[in-house]
Amino acid sequence: MDGASEYRIFWPIVAPLSAPIVATFGLFISIMYWNDWMNGMIYLTKPEPFSLQNLMNRILGSFYTLLRHCKIGLVIR
Repeated sequence: MDGASEYRIFWPIVAPLSAPIVATFGLFISIMYWNDWMNGMIYLTKPEPFSLQNLMNRILGSFYTLLRHCKIGLVIR
């Protein structure tokens, strides 16, 4: 494209070629925020609006704490 400016080259050529990459990054970022439980733990104070990830983290955290105490009891015996 002889005599075209950088913007003229970018929009019809580079932008369509980079569209799949931008869409993939957008998908990955949206999945990352969908599965993120730390933001809910920071911003939400009441347990009613917690997401499923926060509930699972709370349940598994209490289970592993209980399991750890059971293992300590077995070692002490």
